[in-house]
Amino acid sequence: MFVGRLGPTMTVTTNLQNFDVFVSTPMHAPQTEREASLGGNTIVPVASEQFSTYLAAPEWQKHHAALIALAQIAEGCSKVMVKNLEQVVSMVLNSFNHSHPRVRWAAINAIGQLSTDLGPDLQNQYHQRVLPALAAAMDDFQNPGVQAHAASAVLNFSENCTPEILAPYLDGIVSKLLVLLQNGKQMVQEGALTALASVADSSQEHFQKYYDGVMPYLKAILVNATDKSNCMLRAKSMECISLVGMAVGKEKFRDDAKQVMEVLMSLQGSQMETDDPTTSYMLQAWARHTPMLAWAQTLHGHVKNSSLSCVHLWMVGWLIAISF
Repeated sequence: MFVGRLGPTMTVTTNLQNFDVFVSTPMHAPQTEREASLGGNTIVPVASEQFSTYLAAPEWQKHHAALIALAQIAEGCSKVMVKNLEQVVSMVLNSFNHSHPRVRWAAINAIGQLSTDLGPDLQNQYHQRVLPALAAAMDDFQNPGVQAHAASAVLNFSENCTPEILAPYLDGIVSKLLVLLQNGKQMVQEGALTALASVADSSQEHFQKYYDGVMPYLKAILVNATDKSNCMLRAKSMECISLVGMAVGKEKFRDDAKQVMEVLMSLQGSQMETDDPTTSYMLQAWARHTPMLAWAQTLHGHVKNSSLSCVHLWMVGWLIAISF
């Protein structure tokens, strides 16, 4: 999810609207990720000195480069970096307030990557600093690319979180994600859906209190995202609905599951093409909860309705499995 990595001699250009990072790599340029394989004890001291120099420079490009490079080496240097979490986290969070949106985007990108590579230590020790910072970044309405990336970073952070860590922050995070769901930009909506799905999955029973406020938005997106240009939005809404339903349990989800099944049935035929991402998103959800597959397989084996595609039979069977 977190891309746009930078080697020492690479050049970076960023799309002004979406803050997508494109990296142009010279044929023989050394790459930071490859250098990280030399070992954290070798790379981290040298990199830390360079990061400090770049982050103290007046040019926003140097701040951006340092943060992208930090995210790049995190995986290969995780054993060393996790011993210096205070320095690493402070270095990144200080850039959340930078005046340039591309630097803020890169800081969010770094936190997302660090949440994966240095978790769960980062989550356990610094949730009280990271989650409020990500929530504040979701208020950057002048820069939707920053908002969308902040939502995506919430996903990375929550994947290594216990329900107990997430619970105190759910009021603020869920309310902000619901605001983003109503944003007119599709990339922001998609980021919010993915984050909500992960937060629900990680918080489990703690998500019960938010269900009634969240599910109407999810169903509305599923129903209204009918154009081919919105197929990814629809797929992510289906994934989010599935994980929210699993988090709150059958009793709470049952009535809405029936309505969702009706929508899925209406998608049969030409409206859902073979390359529709809804299929792959649903398969990912099923893979997380393999006991549900038995129900779907049973339904597929017994329902003899040639007007329904196999994809829809699997979807309907899966919804039956989690709601009845």
